[in-house]
Amino acid sequence: MRCIDKDNDVFYPWVKDENVDGRTFRELLSIYDDNSLLNEIEKQLPLLNILVPDWTWIAEDAFGLQSWDLSVNEVGVSLPMNNGRAPVYRNGVAVFEIKSGEIPTSPVLIIKNNERIVLKPGTKGSDPEYTFRNECYDNRDGDGFTVNTKAYSYTEHNMTVATATNKISYNKVSSVEEQAYSNYLSTGIPQRDYIYYGLTSSSGTGDIRHQYHENLYRFKLKTLNNNYYFDSTGDYSLLVAHPNNNNALSDEDLQSMIWAEGNLEVDFLINLGARAEVAYSRKSFALPIQDAFIVKKVYERVKTGFLGILTERLYYVDRTCFEPKWVEADIDLFNWDVAKYPREYQVSVMEVDDSETLTYSFTYNGTYLTNWTVSSESGNTSKTGSSNGGSSTTQQSVTYTYTRSGTSDLLGDFWVDFDDSIIVGRGAGFALIKQYPTGTVDVLMRAK
Repeated sequence: MRCIDKDNDVFYPWVKDENVDGRTFRELLSIYDDNSLLNEIEKQLPLLNILVPDWTWIAEDAFGLQSWDLSVNEVGVSLPMNNGRAPVYRNGVAVFEIKSGEIPTSPVLIIKNNERIVLKPGTKGSDPEYTFRNECYDNRDGDGFTVNTKAYSYTEHNMTVATATNKISYNKVSSVEEQAYSNYLSTGIPQRDYIYYGLTSSSGTGDIRHQYHENLYRFKLKTLNNNYYFDSTGDYSLLVAHPNNNNALSDEDLQSMIWAEGNLEVDFLINLGARAEVAYSRKSFALPIQDAFIVKKVYERVKTGFLGILTERLYYVDRTCFEPKWVEADIDLFNWDVAKYPREYQVSVMEVDDSETLTYSFTYNGTYLTNWTVSSESGNTSKTGSSNGGSSTTQQSVTYTYTRSGTSDLLGDFWVDFDDSIIVGRGAGFALIKQYPTGTVDVLMRAK
């Protein structure tokens, strides 16, 4: 690294057009500029600078440029301190905070203005010119230095974990679901027609059976490698294991020691339509994050010192090191009375954070079946014919609001149609349940 101003500075205006693996440094930054802010940043901060600090003069194990292990990808980015505090970001997420008097031991770059370089007087336009505040800082022709990496070696531990599928053991299938599936295979009658109304090839009309309900059975977060779960101080963070005496750990030990700290809360908003007593129902599900993911990979870093003697062993993970697994929710929702509820309902999934509240507004358009009657004596709904029975349908819409924190994330939604199958296949000792994807979450829905 060449210390152009006799400090560990990377002056952005002078390096933005440098080639890095076939692209300019600026082009690489633009990949992460989702909000197209780079042009405005360059305009507002013409002295933009990246400082690579050296704190080793304060503490031997502190971060410093010449002892930077360049093979470690986890690099923090921070700002000059404000009121004795400075947040440190990784991948756009604040992961910890440096307080006055604290010295980081891991790589942290400081984004700030360069104090030793200034704009030339009278510089205007899109191509500003720069000079040094004092010629004593000019080191453009001087020597730099090379980063000397420590003697680290790395190992990747891949563990055998089961991939979550939509299979469930057949002994968990209810008798009414099994009968509905057999009836569907032989007659083509939708499974919910049998479950809720007992419709078969020989019985084309049936009364509502109140003992059965829609059931949100399982859900699975598809990946940990996004920012949804890292945008609130209440969200979890990834932990590392630093074993005593630097002894190696087994895979079983690693899976128990390296984990995520914090809890996850997921809200399911079930949109019930204009005729229901309430327009939507909210079901909340809170769980420790280890109930939703299992460690599938761990990185091991070993540091050797003089004469190759092992001086440090560290195990760590990143967001790609976790395999999702099914979360058993088993939440009963509603008894599908077609006189009250539309022929399909929408489920919206939201990851909930603790912060200021915002109000979300939803408009739901429902399609209602018409092949039913309600008994004047019992008040029960009777349905004639499978699906819509060849009858027309009607439309009704409703708008409702939902209040949650401002940093909560909508994880997508899906629709469940009355004609959807519940069991979509079976094999030796198992049944395949229809899976509803949102892109971020997979959900298994049942009626039992």
